[in-house]
Amino acid sequence: MEARAIIVGLTGSIASGKSHVLELFAKEGIPTQSSDKIAHELLDGGAFNEIAKEFPKSIVDGKVDRQLLGQEVFADNTKKQKLEKILHPMIRKRNIDFANISGAKFVVIEIPLLFESDAQSYCDYTIVLNVSRETLQKRALLREKMTLDKFERILNTQLPTEEKLLKADFIIDNEAEHDTVSQVKEIIRKINA
Repeated sequence: MEARAIIVGLTGSIASGKSHVLELFAKEGIPTQSSDKIAHELLDGGAFNEIAKEFPKSIVDGKVDRQLLGQEVFADNTKKQKLEKILHPMIRKRNIDFANISGAKFVVIEIPLLFESDAQSYCDYTIVLNVSRETLQKRALLREKMTLDKFERILNTQLPTEEKLLKADFIIDNEAEHDTVSQVKEIIRKINA
């Protein structure tokens, strides 16, 4: 049996550009996966029954209403932890399965709550996106249905960027003035070496 691919976990605060950087790795031919996309699939699939039982107010027309679920869990830390207890083990399994079947030397997996969910325990390397708070706020407020209050609440549930940077194997400065592409290529070179 082929050895599993090296798992590189990619993280950063809300609106730090995780999806964009994940795309850059994909353009370089690296297999990538988004834990957010998996979480969305699980809400309507494998995790639906448990979520319907724990969060009945978030079910509308037989589907999970993500807005309602988000309002409920971001307002109550106990509920947030309940949701994570349901989703994180399923996401972890899907991420490890992805690495096992990729056939690649390494894969990059976007994991928004990488350190918060202890996902670094199954990652071989971690990448943290470094973005100023001002830039995060500016980018986040461009999103539909995002308010300053909601941005603050989400940011407060995440480990501060400074702490993430201390835990990172690699850091990508993802402000507009930095060349993100060459930083991505340099990380690929180092991991391949």
